Amino acid sequence: MPSGQGRIAGLGIRGRSLAVVALVSLLIGAVSLGSLYVVGGNIAEKLGYSVAERYVLGHKARVEGFMQRELTLARRLADSPPVQRWARAEEDPAARAAALDELASLRDLFSGDSYFVVLADSGHYYFKGPEGGDEAPPRITQTLSRSDPKDSWFFDALEGEAPYHLNVDFNRELRETKVWFNVIMRDGDARLGVAGTGVDISHFVRQFVQTEEPGLQAILLNRKGAIQGHENVDNIALNAQVTGTGAGRTALWGHIPDGQRPAVRRHMERLRTGEQRLATFPLTLDGRPRLAALAYLPELDWFTLASLDPQAVLGWPEFLAVAGVLVVALLLALALLGLLFNRFLLQPVAGLARAAEGVARGEYDTQLPEDRRDELGTLAHTFNNMARTVQEYTGSLEERVRERTADLQEANTALGRTNRMLLESISSARRIQEALLPGPGSLEGLPLEHFALWLPRDRVGGDLYVIRQAGDGLLVGVMDCTGHGVPGAVTVMAAHSAFNHAVDRGGLRSPGPILASLNRELRDMLNPESDGADTRGSDNGLEMALCRWEPGADTLRFAATRLSLYRARAGEIEEWAGDRTGLGYRAADPGHRFTEHDVAVEAGDTFYLATDGFLDQGGGPKGLPFGRQRLRTLLAEQAETSLADQRAALVEALAEWQGEREQRDDVTVLGFRPSPRATGPDGRRG
Repeated sequence: MPSGQGRIAGLGIRGRSLAVVALVSLLIGAVSLGSLYVVGGNIAEKLGYSVAERYVLGHKARVEGFMQRELTLARRLADSPPVQRWARAEEDPAARAAALDELASLRDLFSGDSYFVVLADSGHYYFKGPEGGDEAPPRITQTLSRSDPKDSWFFDALEGEAPYHLNVDFNRELRETKVWFNVIMRDGDARLGVAGTGVDISHFVRQFVQTEEPGLQAILLNRKGAIQGHENVDNIALNAQVTGTGAGRTALWGHIPDGQRPAVRRHMERLRTGEQRLATFPLTLDGRPRLAALAYLPELDWFTLASLDPQAVLGWPEFLAVAGVLVVALLLALALLGLLFNRFLLQPVAGLARAAEGVARGEYDTQLPEDRRDELGTLAHTFNNMARTVQEYTGSLEERVRERTADLQEANTALGRTNRMLLESISSARRIQEALLPGPGSLEGLPLEHFALWLPRDRVGGDLYVIRQAGDGLLVGVMDCTGHGVPGAVTVMAAHSAFNHAVDRGGLRSPGPILASLNRELRDMLNPESDGADTRGSDNGLEMALCRWEPGADTLRFAATRLSLYRARAGEIEEWAGDRTGLGYRAADPGHRFTEHDVAVEAGDTFYLATDGFLDQGGGPKGLPFGRQRLRTLLAEQAETSLADQRAALVEALAEWQGEREQRDDVTVLGFRPSPRATGPDGRRG
């Protein structure tokens, strides 16, 4: 490459690198601004909650102190002995004079400069206010009656359990909010009346709702959510403490979304029960997000709610100012970073890139300066060593390639030879194993119609079926040996040899004794260490199902290990299970006597023996095993068809269930139809 093109390439590297640095810096800046916004929002939220908390707690403390003082004076008035004696003897002049002196002394202590007494016996309502001077006696303003609904508050209070009641009354014309302290006068169990005072708390209400904090709004609520104090007088629920919860804009529920109401009610209930001292939570008030604090005034059974607009703490102007400073600082840092990056990193890297291009063209004598004592200096030193090494290896590379190619070809030839020998051995084993199966010549003339489905998982397998004569009867059975492939085929050879030995040399004819002989011989042959202490080798054995039938007989005898015999008759499937033990395994009992079943045979009956490969094959939508019930259903559906058609149906059902999945195990199914004796004209079997 000409040197001009190299310089252009170097400029391209620097340009792209600077672009990457700029992009990364912009991403960092964006993340920083986002983080600033999130952190600023969190700070604003905490400050907002703090402002709202201080506001409600401060006013809560002031109202509680004032209300507690007035309630204490009202209870002192109701418990006064002179006043209670007068309540028992209203017309007694002496009792009246003593009571009036007591009431006059207490009146000066009330902040409202007034008191009232309602006597239970007469229903007279005595009231003394600031008007009329100190010398004027209390006057009877009304006489209460049970028949008047407006007076029900008095009689309800007398009959209730609470020692006192607070009634809040708002006068719209005077814009005054009064709290009436109604204390029950008790003398033992007797209830003599109600006494107390009325206190104007309009000053406290106005102080609470008229906030000076920007963005702060304060509301007073009763326990039902009705508004008792609000900067907008039209939103105040009149006498809601007595008449109801209020509706629409006169209740808090008319100012917040439906979805937030249950949470606010839960906070109010926890505050009333003392579970919480203060509740803070986000609130959407009149469509605007707010930070709210809620406290409970137990004396009034009211709640103080203060909510703050988060923008009033840290709004967009403040955020944009901070963001502007951050952007300017970021740009300055980006410019300085670009200069330093180009001087100390990009220029050396561009030189390294040009040197690498020279090596790629075959200029192995290229060398870089190694005067730096940092990572780039180490990189230059490594590059120079690499260039010298490449130059040394290039001369002998072709010779080494030829040597490695010859070695590889020789190894491939040997591998091919070994592979062919292995395949030939397995093919021979396949032919030997197929030779063990009953052939057409060995079955010719046997009075037994049958089909066999034999599908090894590999080229050879661990399944086998047998059909052979034994004396005057036929033995029909299937074997399922440990493993599959070559190990399974080796076990099959041993099992087949042991089976023939038991029948031919042992002279055994019945399935149970044949299986017992097979169990003992295979246990000694496959697991000779089973009687000793060494059990580290593989545990080999097999399962087998075996039937004996004498041509023309109306029963057959069956015995098996972990396999079943199925009989199809008139569309119904009946199953006989084998013993729950194996043959030849270490744990197999050499003295086990296998259970034999005598199974009736009628014309048209079809019998089936199968290894577990068919049942265990995974498939279907969920990869589940084919299963015993699905096999029974399939056999019942095909029982009346020819055996050739049954075999085809089994192959098709297995392939459809298996789909694209691999065959899990060797599969063997053997079906046969024995023919029982014919009956003669005299009704006896011939």
